[in-house]
Amino acid sequence: MIITNQKKYICPMHPEIVSGTAGQCPKCGMRLVLKEESSPMSRLNLDIGDDHGLGKITMIFSGIGVANKLLKREPFQCVCIGTFLKVPLTKITLIEDFGMAILALIMLLMHGANGADINPLIFQFHSPEEFREIVTLGHWIIGYLLGTVAVIALIQALGVLKKKTYLWPVIIIVASVIIVPFTFLHHELNQLRLVAKVMWLDMQQRQHIIMIFFLFIAGVSEFLYATKKLKNELWGFVWPSVLIIIGLMFVLHPQHGNAEALAFSELFHEILGIVLILSGIFKGLEITSISESKQKIFSFAWIIFLLVAAMLFISYIEPVGSYQLL
Repeated sequence: MIITNQKKYICPMHPEIVSGTAGQCPKCGMRLVLKEESSPMSRLNLDIGDDHGLGKITMIFSGIGVANKLLKREPFQCVCIGTFLKVPLTKITLIEDFGMAILALIMLLMHGANGADINPLIFQFHSPEEFREIVTLGHWIIGYLLGTVAVIALIQALGVLKKKTYLWPVIIIVASVIIVPFTFLHHELNQLRLVAKVMWLDMQQRQHIIMIFFLFIAGVSEFLYATKKLKNELWGFVWPSVLIIIGLMFVLHPQHGNAEALAFSELFHEILGIVLILSGIFKGLEITSISESKQKIFSFAWIIFLLVAAMLFISYIEPVGSYQLL
């Protein structure tokens, strides 16, 4: 079949399906996308000649440099107007640099997919009712996980088990190692490839896996840092950064369902995301604070917000109307 139109639409699952107009794949029913949108390089958008791509890289390195100076307690000045005005660099610039880098990462993860679209292939594995039960259970599991982490951190902040700072990172590692394989392997093994494709093509499912992956990375880095395997204090920023990243992902988290279900679940996840972001910010302030009294305040603050997030997770029930094809 020869397409004369300039624009060509293809199926993400079946690239041999090509059409000159937008529509649905006759094989799987997925929405056809523009051929150039399906290119991996077009989604990454990290060409060195692109100001946005270069900015993403610059902010990451700038944030690392700023954090390193702050941790060493070395005075220095802002590299922009601060040099002229002799204004000392503060923690605000650290937050700006890492904040911009984190936002760039979130936009990269969100790019190239429409969260409102349900991938019809997911219903080969579960019905809408089953999905609601599974998602509700998933929220409860993460809630109990974060609640356990917060309780252990609170006990340690009160002076008990203070030397065993590796306890809650171990719990995160073990939980992450169990959750991800179960997500893929509780279906039949001959469907593994299809499950992996659906998990990536459906933005909501993709974010779920990415969040667990970030938790695993945070758990491993925090464990190695707590056991002195990683000695650079910059590793202490991984955990608060992951909390902020996951929080932002929840604020932007795509939901599936009818208008009533979307109204509830979107508002709930936005509130949940903000609470996680605040937890990450206070943890970061605890690390960078020089004053011991402020460190204690920030320590209790991030733990309290994490407890609140855990309670929100545990209280969540996926609303009726979710995962309904419109």
